Formats: sequence, C-alpha cells, structure tokens
Amino acid sequence: MSKVIIYNQENGIMAVCVPALNSGLTVEQIAEKDCPAGAKIIDRTDLDSLDNTFRNAWVCDSDMNPTINIALARDIWRDKIRNARKPKLEELDIQYMRAQEAGEDTSAIVAKKNKLRDFPAKSEIDSASTVEELKTVWDVDLGDK
Repeated sequence: MSKVIIYNQENGIMAVCVPALNSGLTVEQIAEKDCPAGAKIIDRTDLDSLDNTFRNAWVCDSDMNPTINIALARDIWRDKIRNARKPKLEELDIQYMRAQEAGEDTSAIVAKKNKLRDFPAKSEIDSASTVEELKTVWDVDLGDK
C-alpha cells in the first residue's frame, strides 16, 4: 500500500501530500522535510471513503483522521445547487420575457423561478448530518447532479 501524508492547512482544509516514488526519500523523511509538525502518515486507501464531491470539506479531526466537515459540505452543496440552477433561471427569464411580451400569464414561470431561488435555503440542507443526506436534497428542476 502506498502512503500519503495529511495535515490541516491554515484554511482548515486537509492537505494530502503524495510522495513521489522516485524521490529517494522515505515517506517519514518527506513528512519531516515538507510538512508541518503534527502531520500524519496514512495509507492512501484511508481516503477512499471520503466523497470527492466534497473535497474542499476534507479535514483532519482532532485525532488527525481524515473526515468531512459537514458545515463546509453544506456550503459546497449549496454552491452545486446554485451552479445547476443558473442556466435554468436564465431560460426561465427568457420564457418570462416572451410571455410578458405576448400578454400571457407568467405566474407559473414566476413560481418556478421562486422555487429555484429558494432551493439553496432548504432546511434539509441545514439539518443534514452526513454527505449522503445532503446528496438527497435535489430536485428534478435542477437537472442531473
């Protein structure tokens, strides 16, 4: 098994140092030379359980074990929703303008736009305690995850 070195960066996000196989140094020497005090050497496979969707929420817990900071993961999920809804809102803006120009009822379009605007504030996001729970907070109006 290959080893990696993990530690929390100044911004709180976990850094993963992957030693080059041809460096001529042991992983311990690399940790000593290139990583801050307290860095931990782990098997690379220990990171396999962490969801890459939430890479910017990976942190080392108080025992220096890799985990996901759920508060950061919630923000990442909200941003994912915002990115997914952006083209949908743009299309609805066009539909709204066309309907308005034609003198048609725009209430259904406005309701859809409001639903998309309100989606990042869903209480289910705030109450999610795992990334699996977060990933269930989605809507067909947003398209594919």
